Amino acid sequence: MQKYRLYMDRMQPYLRYLIQLLSILTGFASLLFLLSVIYKYGFVILSSEQEAINKLIYYVWILFLSDTTIHLLLGYKYREHRYKKFAVGMSVLLYLTLIPVLFVRPDSHSVFSFIWDLFDSTYYKNMLLTFFSFFYLSNSIVRLLGKRTNPSLILGVSFFIIIIIGSGLLMLPRCTYHGIDWVDSLFISTSAVCVTGLTSVDVSSTFTPLGFGVILLLIQIGGLGLMTFTSFFAMFFMGNTSFYNQVVVRDLISSRTLGSLLSTLLNILLFTLIIEAVGIVAIFTDIHQTLGMTIREEIMFSVFHGVSAFCNAGFSTLPDNLGNASLMTGHHPFYIYISLLIILGGIGFPILVNIKQILYYEFRRLWCYIHTRKWEGGFLYHKLNLNTRIVLVVTFILLLAGTSVFLVFEWNHSFAGMSVPDKIIHAFFNASSTRTAGFNSVDLTHFHYNRSCFTSFLCGSEAEHSLLPEESK
Repeated sequence: MQKYRLYMDRMQPYLRYLIQLLSILTGFASLLFLLSVIYKYGFVILSSEQEAINKLIYYVWILFLSDTTIHLLLGYKYREHRYKKFAVGMSVLLYLTLIPVLFVRPDSHSVFSFIWDLFDSTYYKNMLLTFFSFFYLSNSIVRLLGKRTNPSLILGVSFFIIIIIGSGLLMLPRCTYHGIDWVDSLFISTSAVCVTGLTSVDVSSTFTPLGFGVILLLIQIGGLGLMTFTSFFAMFFMGNTSFYNQVVVRDLISSRTLGSLLSTLLNILLFTLIIEAVGIVAIFTDIHQTLGMTIREEIMFSVFHGVSAFCNAGFSTLPDNLGNASLMTGHHPFYIYISLLIILGGIGFPILVNIKQILYYEFRRLWCYIHTRKWEGGFLYHKLNLNTRIVLVVTFILLLAGTSVFLVFEWNHSFAGMSVPDKIIHAFFNASSTRTAGFNSVDLTHFHYNRSCFTSFLCGSEAEHSLLPEESK
């Protein structure tokens, strides 16, 4: 045993050199992989180019497996202890891609054949390699920046880089039907990352499904917040950051303590995925077999609008946004689901975390009551922190007031011809959307306003009389 320890001590410098070399190789391979994927799906390529790209992806897969194996053999000694579970989990997902290599596909249509096909799928492997590539590149970039780099600087640089990359991706030939100017691609990329929903072109007729996929990715990054990604990468790879940097990250992601930074980041990602998944399923159940789409198109529609709604982005794949004629009748649940996603995405993650804590507490009380037949003490109101109370109350007031105002002023104008339930639904939807999202179910130019009264309010009664002859025309 003592000889083994002496041997390992002597090998330490060589092992560190091996780890550094693998870090450089995996960073370079990650960059090549991402560029090859962009070239493969963004351009029309020849069969020979396709084969070369497939070979490159295969060698990258081998390199990632080798790097993961070496780290496992070393027990992830050179990585922070609190991230070992995450690293092992990702390693397991990567090793599952070996199942089609080691085992023959079962002939019968069973669960085993489905599992074999899943791990042999090009989509699964490419998604996993893409995820690993982002981690390896983040590792390389953060190490180049150094451990004392301010997270705010990382945020600013990341924000700029993501917009530029998104703009370049939107200009790929297979992302648009007839091409797009770089100014328009830059504008839409900025709008998607900043989740504003403003567009300079007709999105529905300009972008292909691949283009919508790029916009969706930009929306998701912008909706989660670039600080969520950059903070997670910084904490994962930088290890023991300075106290100042940890305080900055804590304030930016609304974490209570320094020790809960990682759990807060994971909660943000978990909440986003769960809420978006529920919203996507709900949207799909409402639009299924009603819009003349195939199953694949319905899934894409549901995913895009679920993410766009929760991130408050306001982008839609339909002409006329959500005021499209195919949605205006018989789709009340759709507008309610979109409104709820907008509200949940707009109130903020700290409020969602507090609501999760309350739900967990109430579930525990119910579980104890089932077993003991006694209610545990505690009031729901006391579990709500001050921030949650203020946000929920103000949100309720704004939604109620906005819905009422839309009903009063648009009842016989932009809502004319609708049934009473339609008017109420669209009033609630537009009250929810105009706060943060940017969707619309009614053309905003059709909204009613009394021009003479508005001008009189601003300029006085004299201006009102001066406009009367013009209005009478």
